[in-house]
Amino acid sequence: MADLLDVTGWAPRPWDSAFFGVNIAQITGDCSTPAEMTDAVRTAQDASVDCLYYLVDAADQESVRVAEQHRFSLVDIRLTLECAGGTPLHDAAAAAGSVTIRQAHAGDLPLLTALARANHRNTRFHQDARFDRGRSDELYAVWIERSVNGELADAVWVVDVDDAARGYLTVKASGDTATIGLVAVDPALRGRGHGVRLLQTALRWAADRGLRRTVVATQGRSAASIRFYQRAGFTPTRVELWYHRWLRG
Repeated sequence: MADLLDVTGWAPRPWDSAFFGVNIAQITGDCSTPAEMTDAVRTAQDASVDCLYYLVDAADQESVRVAEQHRFSLVDIRLTLECAGGTPLHDAAAAAGSVTIRQAHAGDLPLLTALARANHRNTRFHQDARFDRGRSDELYAVWIERSVNGELADAVWVVDVDDAARGYLTVKASGDTATIGLVAVDPALRGRGHGVRLLQTALRWAADRGLRRTVVATQGRSAASIRFYQRAGFTPTRVELWYHRWLRG
């Protein structure tokens, strides 16, 4: 497989392909020249790839030009932010009232999956009209379910209002880093400090484990999300561009 990747410059995405029902792969090599990208696209077409993903450092202007010259479409801006250490935020209890933040359990899944289906529509899959909207919603329902089951996250916290899960945050530790995955709060309950308390809980969790940093990726076009994390002490560290190119159909 390593030799194949060296030649083609792309790798299959089996899970994405099975989930969306189309053959998906991602550019993995250094395709910063027109010749390299031409070869990658040609071999992907020969392998009956339907859609190619390409994640590019926004500062790499040559790769950006090559992507656009080869008819890749910009579908998302990925902004990574980082908080040094696991420093907890200020106490948000007053803003959140008597709402409880607790660990998620399997009984929460009907509410959590419904919330996930409706609250992650500012993503590259929704921006790309070739992906089925219903499947794009279901992607996040599957993500939160697999997180609660321990497959994709080490911890999942929920906002408990009247014994009902009305928001969530997932986090996973690797090495010295805690990575925040999914975050959402019921739209009817936003602006009350629930998101802050979820984030506070994650940072305390990271601090308790001696993790050196906490990172999160969000949509670069979402000013509200960026402000939320910056107010919590997160600093932008990387800007990347997600491109898609459909080769078939």
